[in-house]
This record gives sequence, C-alpha cells and structure tokens, in this order.
Amino acid sequence: MSTIVKEVVIPSNHRMNLDIEVPADVPPGEAVVTVTIKTKTTEGRRKNRLGELYGLGKGEIWVSDDFDAPLEDFKEYM
Repeated sequence: MSTIVKEVVIPSNHRMNLDIEVPADVPPGEAVVTVTIKTKTTEGRRKNRLGELYGLGKGEIWVSDDFDAPLEDFKEYM
C-alpha cells in the first residue's frame, strides 16, 4: 500500500477536486482511496494571512503619554 500526502487549502465553499499523481508502482485497476482531513495548527507555522497577524504584538508595544508633545529642540521651527 502506498501513502500519498497532499497539502491543500480548503476553499470557502468547502468543495474541491483533488488531482493526485499515483506512484508508478501501483498497478492499474480498481483501488480503494481513503481521504483523511487533518486541520493544521497555527503553532510552529509561518503566519501568512493578515487575519492571523492582527493582535500579534498586543501588550508588546507602548507609547508614552507625551508622544505628540512638541520637542524642545524644534521650538524655533514651530
């Protein structure tokens, strides 16, 4: 028995056609094909969608209360 692993992205309508290349050592004729769906976890994989990036740095960055206050060095330009 041969095992074929193919990573796919499930479309929003949850319908897809699988195009699988069967290894040459599998003889032609009738066969049973089993599809197992495992969802990927986000741990350890690169974030590649904007939705997965929002909130990534929450609590990591802060801005001081006087951030927009004029700087003494630039008073002559104001």
